[in-house]
Amino acid sequence: MKKKLDTFVTGLLIGLAGPLLGFFVYGWIWAITNARNLEYFINKMFLSTREFQSPIVSLSLIINIIPFFIFLRTSRYRATRGVLASFFIYAAIGVFLFLRK
Repeated sequence: MKKKLDTFVTGLLIGLAGPLLGFFVYGWIWAITNARNLEYFINKMFLSTREFQSPIVSLSLIINIIPFFIFLRTSRYRATRGVLASFFIYAAIGVFLFLRK
């Protein structure tokens, strides 16, 4: 019997959406600890400063560990592969941003 949500596409979509959520969570935490707002984080820290783009993308990927291990523990290996593929996509973006400095 095929397990629910055990498709590569499901894992890929969750893996691509997760870091977007992670970006906003990281930005919100940064904004609170530095007495700024989220708009400042997005516009000044991420979009205007190339120096911080690659580390911010890398830190945003941490949230993908959660669905990766959930899919792995529940034996949804196709979805796990999709999340892993999204790691590689974001890694390529991070390397591109790093080398673009």
